[in-house]
Amino acid sequence: MEGVNSEEIALEFVEKINDQDADGLSRLMTEDFVFVDYEGEVFAGREVMRDGFAEYFSNFPEYKIHVERVCVSGRDVAFIAKTTGSHVPPELEKDEILVFIAMIEGGLVAEWRIYTDLEDVKERLRRRDAD
Repeated sequence: MEGVNSEEIALEFVEKINDQDADGLSRLMTEDFVFVDYEGEVFAGREVMRDGFAEYFSNFPEYKIHVERVCVSGRDVAFIAKTTGSHVPPELEKDEILVFIAMIEGGLVAEWRIYTDLEDVKERLRRRDAD
């Protein structure tokens, strides 16, 4: 789609997350939107994810994404970021650097994928949850 600015769309998606606006997020998603968390779990569908985001926001009302860098390659937009207020304990979250990748199709977000650079953080979370 000509005239679509992938970076602006992806940044608006982050803004809706930071505003905890699940309905606004759903308006930015394709019908077959896919979310992949940093554990590799896949969730699909606009309505499924609208409800999923609403539940997450309810459980973590202080959740924010703090974008540190944006990289754009065609329709893909990557953010290097940190978060606050997430499900990750603050003592781990402060060290965690995340990469969020938004794939834009037709002016909407078709996929939102999260990667963490810290295997150590994932392992510490697994150990904590096992206790």
